[in-house]
Amino acid sequence: MVSPSPLLRWPCLVVLAACQATPRPDTVVVRHEVALPAMVAAAVVGGALRHQLPFVDPEPNAHGVLVAAAGPHALRFAFAGDPRSPGGLRALATHRLHLREATAAAALPVATLVELPAALQAGGQPDFAVELRSTATGTCVLGELPATLARAVGDALAMAMDPDLVRPGQAESALVAVVQHRLAAATTAAMSAGDPARSHALRQQRARLPNAGADVHADLGVAAASSGDATRANDHCWQAMLGSDDPLLRSRMARQLDELQALGNDAYAWRRAARARLQDDPAAAVAMLHTASRLQKAHAADYRLLSQAHGEGAQPALAVPYALLAREHAQLEVALPDYLAELRLHATAPTAAAATTTAPAAPPR
Repeated sequence: MVSPSPLLRWPCLVVLAACQATPRPDTVVVRHEVALPAMVAAAVVGGALRHQLPFVDPEPNAHGVLVAAAGPHALRFAFAGDPRSPGGLRALATHRLHLREATAAAALPVATLVELPAALQAGGQPDFAVELRSTATGTCVLGELPATLARAVGDALAMAMDPDLVRPGQAESALVAVVQHRLAAATTAAMSAGDPARSHALRQQRARLPNAGADVHADLGVAAASSGDATRANDHCWQAMLGSDDPLLRSRMARQLDELQALGNDAYAWRRAARARLQDDPAAAVAMLHTASRLQKAHAADYRLLSQAHGEGAQPALAVPYALLAREHAQLEVALPDYLAELRLHATAPTAAAATTTAPAAPPR
């Protein structure tokens, strides 16, 4: 359930007072408060209802959901019994609500209302209904629905507010659009906070949802290529190319695929690529060096490069331990401070005698 907010309690109580004091015997009271615009929340609610009641729409293949205008700032989903309908119900609607993706990745989807042709509009006294009204901080959802529909609406709104509740194959299209927006905004926030691991995990979560954007697969393709996961990189890059109309993105993915093909299983090529990334993307350089090491062991060279990459900012605490390992495998007798200076590490160099006690634990050899 979506928890109520004290700021929304009074507006919701006013609307609830207009409803029946007690629900009908075959319905339950629905009450939710969500921090979404009313039209966007209505698209989520309407999608959940349409998924449960596929026969109430006279145009089942049409985009958007049937809804009735209930005032300047309110929408209503209402249903009445109809023995002529395949499902025994008909929607009392005046408009069709469409939700489409925004042009900006982190922007909310755009909702629009289109009036139905007069022949498809339906009015009358509903057997059950749920109404959505705008409030100062979001939307209030109130009404009465059969228990199955009430549960579906509650689940959809909860998932819209918390993307971690969504599972692949579980989401309806309007819900997916809202969840994609929330994940995109969280990805941007994670990057701004300097948390690339969280940002990458959020991109992976977006990619598992239906209709993931080409930009999501493009980012994951580049990240997989940087880490040496050629199989996953190829998959994401191809999905980005096939799902995008942007010639610049398609060109970027084509170059990434060419680069992956050129690197192949050549450990030396991966090391050259890592050296090129040392300063501008040290974390990617570290991932490439681990790939090179898996393909062909070269301890002295790889530890030396890893110490430099970590010294550039990947994980600064590991710069000196990797330098110690590089010096040991190269069998050098040069003093550690001089060796660190050669690597241009900015960490304070411990003396050779104190290195084993003051430096962080060395990584496994």
